[in-house]
Amino acid sequence: MEICVVIPAYNDGGSVDRAVESALLDETATEVIVVDDGSTDDTVEVVRRMNNPRVRVLSQANGGPAAARNAGLAAATADIVVFLDADDQLLVGALSVFLNAHKSGQCSIVRTGALLGQAPGQPVFAEESMYPYPRGAPLAGTFSILRSLLNEAHGYDEQFRFGENSELLFRLMAEAGAAAVSYVRVPTVRIFPRSGRRPNHYDKARLDCINLMLNNHKDALVNDRETIAHFHAIASVLYRKIGLRNNAVEHAISALKYKPLSWRNWLRVLRSVWMLHSRTIPSSNAHL
Repeated sequence: MEICVVIPAYNDGGSVDRAVESALLDETATEVIVVDDGSTDDTVEVVRRMNNPRVRVLSQANGGPAAARNAGLAAATADIVVFLDADDQLLVGALSVFLNAHKSGQCSIVRTGALLGQAPGQPVFAEESMYPYPRGAPLAGTFSILRSLLNEAHGYDEQFRFGENSELLFRLMAEAGAAAVSYVRVPTVRIFPRSGRRPNHYDKARLDCINLMLNNHKDALVNDRETIAHFHAIASVLYRKIGLRNNAVEHAISALKYKPLSWRNWLRVLRSVWMLHSRTIPSSNAHL
């Protein structure tokens, strides 16, 4: 069996070489595909200067991370695909962990763990759940998938500009079943902070992801009240942050409906209702 590492990149000229080099350190990677998603910096030039026969660069107009991952998948020829973000780094031996798990367990999906930031710290591992988001949301570099299964599922849903890994794993695990997944408690990737790179529409992108999950997968989620409640609770918080109070109240009440014994959900309802009925009163010195 052979492994391909797909790295979507958008204006990652300052870090993409680190990601590519981490994949090349393991001879298990027969191909590393970098998909430039319409970058305006030197991302493509940085990768091409590496001049490695195992590395291919694809360029496309900006379509988002899901579209870039699908482009890499379409170009891949290896049996197993690992997706890695361009600002992260595979740990030494990571690809061998994936390969050995696929071989020994005859599984379609392998899920591992991650180290967060540069400090040693405690690794974060995937939770053994059929519903990978919001419990144990999959990070790029912490899962590998048989290319045949990815192709059968038509890859990523390109509607998702955020949470695309979560939606993919949710769909694949629901279709393939629990027996197709192997959990290995070994960290395989180092995730570096992204705080300086988050766009202004980050909260809106998270809301779009949650609403798409609730709408597109409502039949699959029907028996998992905890996950539905969690989705609505997150949506309530995000709607409050962007000032859409009616939406915040609606989702807080929905969270309470699916998980009525949660004091956190009761608190969210009270906060949302208070915000809905509160008014900003200008001070006497304000210029009207």
